[in-house]
Amino acid sequence: MSAAGPPDMAYCPVMAGRRGRGRTVGNLPAEVAGFVGRAHAIRQGRKLLAQARLVTLVGVGGVGKTRLALRLAREVRHAYADGVWLAELADLPPSAGAALVEQTVAGAFGVTDFSAQRPRERLVEHLRGRHCLLVVDNCEHLVEEAGVLIAHLLRTVPDLHVLATSREVLGCPGEQVSHVPPLTVPDDDDPSGAGGGEAVELLRQRAAELGAPLTAEDQHRAGELCRLLDGIPLAIELAAGRLTALSVEQVIARLDDRFELLTGGPRHGPTTHRTLRKVLDWSYELCDERERLLWERISVFVGGFTLEAAEAVCGGHGIDHADVLDSIAGLVRRSLLVVDSAGARTRYRQLDTVRHYGVRALVLRGQHRAFQRRHRDFYEQRAAEAARCWFSVREVELLDWARSELPNLRAAMEYGLAEDDETGDDGTGRDGPERSLRIALSLAGLRIWYFAGWPGEGRAWLERTVERAPAGGPRVTAMATAGWISLCQGDSDEASRLLTRCRDATAGDTDVEPAIEFLDGAYALLVGNDPGSIATFRSVLDALRGAGAPDADLAMIELLLSIAGGFVGEAEDTLVTAQRCLDHALRRESAWQISWARWAMGLAQLRRRDPKRALSFLRESLRDQREIGDHWGPVWGTYAVAWALAAQLTPGTTTADTDTSIAEDVARVLGGGSRLCERAGVRLGGLGPFHTSTTDAISTVQRVLGQERYLRAFEEGRFARATEPEAYHAVLALALGERTPQPATPVGKPEDLRTEQLTTRQREIAALVAAGRGNTEIARALVISERTVETHVRNIFLKRGLRSRQELAVWYAQRYPGASGAE
Repeated sequence: MSAAGPPDMAYCPVMAGRRGRGRTVGNLPAEVAGFVGRAHAIRQGRKLLAQARLVTLVGVGGVGKTRLALRLAREVRHAYADGVWLAELADLPPSAGAALVEQTVAGAFGVTDFSAQRPRERLVEHLRGRHCLLVVDNCEHLVEEAGVLIAHLLRTVPDLHVLATSREVLGCPGEQVSHVPPLTVPDDDDPSGAGGGEAVELLRQRAAELGAPLTAEDQHRAGELCRLLDGIPLAIELAAGRLTALSVEQVIARLDDRFELLTGGPRHGPTTHRTLRKVLDWSYELCDERERLLWERISVFVGGFTLEAAEAVCGGHGIDHADVLDSIAGLVRRSLLVVDSAGARTRYRQLDTVRHYGVRALVLRGQHRAFQRRHRDFYEQRAAEAARCWFSVREVELLDWARSELPNLRAAMEYGLAEDDETGDDGTGRDGPERSLRIALSLAGLRIWYFAGWPGEGRAWLERTVERAPAGGPRVTAMATAGWISLCQGDSDEASRLLTRCRDATAGDTDVEPAIEFLDGAYALLVGNDPGSIATFRSVLDALRGAGAPDADLAMIELLLSIAGGFVGEAEDTLVTAQRCLDHALRRESAWQISWARWAMGLAQLRRRDPKRALSFLRESLRDQREIGDHWGPVWGTYAVAWALAAQLTPGTTTADTDTSIAEDVARVLGGGSRLCERAGVRLGGLGPFHTSTTDAISTVQRVLGQERYLRAFEEGRFARATEPEAYHAVLALALGERTPQPATPVGKPEDLRTEQLTTRQREIAALVAAGRGNTEIARALVISERTVETHVRNIFLKRGLRSRQELAVWYAQRYPGASGAE
C-alpha cells in the first residue's frame, strides 16, 4: 500500500508544533457583565495552576464559581500555546452517560466524530501534542462521568491542564481543590460599606446596570444588606433586581422578616446554603401566582426555551396562554430569567440554581411528571413536523432549530424513557419509550446528527430507545436507521449485526420492510461494491411510492440510487437517474438534497468519462455544502474532486507540464481530504467504492509525480500548521480551486490563510454587522433574504472562531482599522 492512501490508512502524521503563538486561541465567551473582586482567589488559582494539572473550584451554588473560572482562564490564557477551551455540562441531564459527557467536551474543541469509536478517543487524538487549558464547568451532577474522563485525559495527554468547577471534589489523582468563598463584606461597624468590600461593589454595579443606581440613603445601608446576604453573588444580584421597586432599607426589612421565619429548628448545612435558599424563597413569594407557576413549569426545559415552547408546555391550568408572555417579562424583571436575543428567535434561560429551585417547587406541587410529559409531547410533535418538512426550502431553518433545541430534545427522550420506569396503575407512561423512539427517528430524518458532527449519538439514541420500546411499531425502522448510520461511520460489522436483527424481527412476514431492504441495498453498495444494489434501491423506491411515502423518503432513495449508479452502474442510465434526482431537488429548493444530487451528477459524469463536467458538478456541490454548514458532505466532496482531477490525467490528453500541475493538485486535495477525515473522525477507507476510487487516484498521481513529490504535495494540502477551523476552510478552498497552499507563510501574520477565508459577500456582511446593523437591515441593504444573512453570519463566526456580533465588530475594527463600517 502506498504511503498516503484512503483515510484509515493514510499518511497522516500527527500535527506537529503548537499553534496559536502570538494570538488568542480558544472558545471563551466574552465577559458580559463586569467582574468584581476575587483578587486573592485569582492569585491562588494562578498559583495552583502553575503547580498542578487539575484544579477544581469548589463551592455552593450561586457563589460565583463559573465567573471566577472564566476570569482565571482569561488571566492565564497566554500561558497555553494551544488555547483555553470551555466545556459546559450544565445542559446535560444527570442521566447523561459517559459518552455524552465525552462528546460535549470534544465539541468544545470543535471536534466532530463520524466514526464508531468512543468520543474520548477522538478527543485524545485531537489533544495529543497540544498545550492547552480545558475548563469544565458545572460537574456536580455528573461527578463520576466527568471525573473519569478528566483523569483519562490527564493520563493520556501530557500537556493538557484542566480547571473544573463543581459543588464537590472530583476525586481525581493529583487534583488540587480551591474552595470558593463568598465575596468579602464590610465589617459590622461599617454599615455603609465605605471601608470596602467586594459584595457592596457588586451590588452597586448591578443596581446601576438595572437602571436603579443606589441613592445616598441606599449607600448607607448597602453594607448591612450584603452582610445579610452572606456575600453570595447570586443572592446579591437577585436583591439588586428588587431595587427597581424598593429601597435598600425596604429590601433589608423584608429579608429580615423572611430570615426570622426560617431560623427556628435545627440549622443544618453551611450558612451560605441557608442564605441562598432564603433569598430564593423570598424571590418566589414576591412573584404573583402566575409567575410562580411559570417559574416552576419552565424548570422542565433544559438549555433554554422560546416563547412558543413556554406557551405550549406551560400554558393552561392557572396560566392563560395569553398571559405567558407577561409572566415571562415579570420573571425577567426580577432577574429570574436571562434573555438571549443573539439568534433569529429570542430565547430565555434560567440560571442553574434558580431552575433547580423551580424543579423542587414543581415536585412539591405534585406536577413534575405531568409537565415533563407536556414537554415531551411538544418536542415530539415539533420534531415530527420538522422531519415531515425536510426536503424543502426550510431545511437550513429546521437544522438551526434542531441545533438550538438539542438539550430539550435529549431531555424529552429521557422523560419518555423515565416514564417506562414509573408506569402507573392506570397505564400512564406505558407509551413513553415508544414516544422517545419516535423523537429519535424524527431527528435522524432531519440529518441533525451529521450536521452537529456526532452521528454516533443519533445511533445511540435509536438503539437505546429500541431496547425499551414495545414490539412492533417503528422498532424495525429504527434498527435499520441505526444500521445506516453505522455504515456511514464505516462500522460495517455493526451494520451487518443490525441488518440481521431487522431480518429476524420480520421473519415470516410476506412483505419485506422497505427500511430493511434499504439497509440491505446500502450494505451491498458501500461494503460489497455490488451492482445488485441498484436493483434493490429501485425495488425500495417502487414500494415507497406504492405506500404513499413522504417525498423526503423518496428523495433519499433516489439519491442513493443515483450514487449507486455513479459507482457501479451503466453510464447513460446513471446520468438519467442523477439528472432526475437533481431536478426534483431543485424544484423543492432543498439545499441539502441539491448539494448531494450535484455530487451524484459528478459521479455520473465520471462514469461517462467526462471528468471536466464532473469536476464542475462536484465543486458546485462542495460550495453548496460549505454554504449550509454540512461537515459530513465535504469529506466525500473533497475526495470526489480529487477523483475527477485524477481522471484528467489520461495519457495523450495533456502535456507533461500540465500533468505535473494537475497531479500536484490531486495530491494536495487528497492531503486536505485526509485532514478533514482526521478532523471528523471519519473512517471511510474500508467502504468499497470509496476505497477503489481513492486508491485509483493515488496510483495515477504517483505515476506522474513519484513518491517523494507526491508526499510533499500531500502534506502541503493538509495545512498542518493551521488550527482545525482554519484547515477546514482552507481545504475546501483548495478543493474548489480558490487557493493554493502557502506553507512558508508564518502563522499569525496578516496574510495567513485566515485572511482569505471570507468571501466578498461575507466581507460586506461583516462590515455591516460591525457597523451595528441587524439582520433585517442587512437583508434590505443587500437585497437578500434574512435567512441568507443569518447563514452568512453563522459561517463568518465559524471561519473566524467568533461567538458573538460584538466579537465580530472588535475583530473587524482590528483587521480593517480604516474601514467605515460598510465597505
